[in-house]
Amino acid sequence: MSDNNEQITSSTTQKVSQNKITKLDILRIILRIGLYVLCEFVLPFVLYYVLRKYIREVWALLASSAPPFIIVIYGIISKRRIDITGVLIIISFIVSAVVSLLKDDPRIQLLRKCVVTSAIGILMITTLIPMKFGTFRMRPFAFYFFKDLASGIFAFSSSKFNLTGLTEDEPTEERWDRHWVSYQYFRRGFIIITAIWGFGLIYQIPIRVIIIYKLSIDQAFLFVNILEYFSAIIMGLLTPICAWWMKKQSNKITDKDATASI
Repeated sequence: MSDNNEQITSSTTQKVSQNKITKLDILRIILRIGLYVLCEFVLPFVLYYVLRKYIREVWALLASSAPPFIIVIYGIISKRRIDITGVLIIISFIVSAVVSLLKDDPRIQLLRKCVVTSAIGILMITTLIPMKFGTFRMRPFAFYFFKDLASGIFAFSSSKFNLTGLTEDEPTEERWDRHWVSYQYFRRGFIIITAIWGFGLIYQIPIRVIIIYKLSIDQAFLFVNILEYFSAIIMGLLTPICAWWMKKQSNKITDKDATASI
């Protein structure tokens, strides 16, 4: 009996050690976040203020929108699949580019992000409604987003960033579906994260429209980006806090199960 207890304790200790995040893992996370921030925020900002000195504002705004568009295209090619967010970004980029060039109005290009932001925000809030279509049940947007990260091409190869499975061979998608059904904290966490991002995106829309039509193009571009950065920082801080709470609840359940099995 004591041998069995030692084996269980040893197994539990090994799992805990495997789930620890190393400095290399943290470095990888920082590099990925840094690359994302560079392409999504820094490059568009730099491109606009450099190019506007040499070309017309409408062309400078169009060029500054290229990095996020390229990221979406790269994601589609590498993952060989497309999601609703990618569709919205591609369509909005193409339509706003054509219309702004035909109308020669750079404000239309500035409104492009408003269209994408409002559409994504409304989509997120809609997913909070527990709708059912046959066997399909709607789940919060954040659940699908993080599940896609865990199972897609950008997923970490190490299981320490994934959910615990019934077996080592249990597919990632099945793990996520099982956790959703089994744990209330898991469902509640993704509902809160989705609400944070959904309402956090929607509240920006009227403010952006006022800024775009009340200020000059240069001022509008500056303040719209400041608003976007500020909102992203606030939502970005709230998200890991919620994820930390979910992880804490998960650890409690794991410890309880390990204790019960001894």
